[in-house]
Amino acid sequence: MEDKGLEQSLYSFSMLINGYCKRSRLDDAMQLFKKCKTRKPDQVTYTTLIDGLCKARKVGTTQNMLIEMQVYGVSPNIITYTALVNGLCKSGNIEKARQLFLEIPIKGLVANAITYTTMINGLFKEGMFIEAEKLIIEMKNKGSIPDATTYDTVINGYLKGNDVIRALEFLKEMRERNLSLTDATKSLQITPSVLK
Repeated sequence: MEDKGLEQSLYSFSMLINGYCKRSRLDDAMQLFKKCKTRKPDQVTYTTLIDGLCKARKVGTTQNMLIEMQVYGVSPNIITYTALVNGLCKSGNIEKARQLFLEIPIKGLVANAITYTTMINGLFKEGMFIEAEKLIIEMKNKGSIPDATTYDTVINGYLKGNDVIRALEFLKEMRERNLSLTDATKSLQITPSVLK
């Protein structure tokens, strides 16, 4: 019974931390996390705070938390890594994001479509088109099937890089898989005849 109570307590802490992060009350989230440490935070609690801090672009703190959680015997999962990769990409630290991405299989984890899309998006934003394309190929080879969001990211990346031919190739591939573009991609400079 004690274990169940602890589990419920950690869940409540995680929910409150998530709420604080969503309202940009990061100091409150950190204070609550410190209180939670007496109850040994779990994977969900750590990942919730890491994700919130990454979204607020407080990435330096999150990398320390990744080390800390492992020191305390809490293993990061693919959601933890995806949040960190996303935070590093958004803060313009693409090389650290790539290093972290390469750690994923070493940790015994498998990158999913969201993780790949996050890294691909970061590479496109830095103008690293060749690296992004290599990652798309790797994604397919490893059996992580690109979804509509992945295709949107790739098409957007190529269009913003003025490579309309590659964008259209991926658009064609997307259509062959019966996936639909989002409104954001439709609003870009793609001719109506191509979208049909």
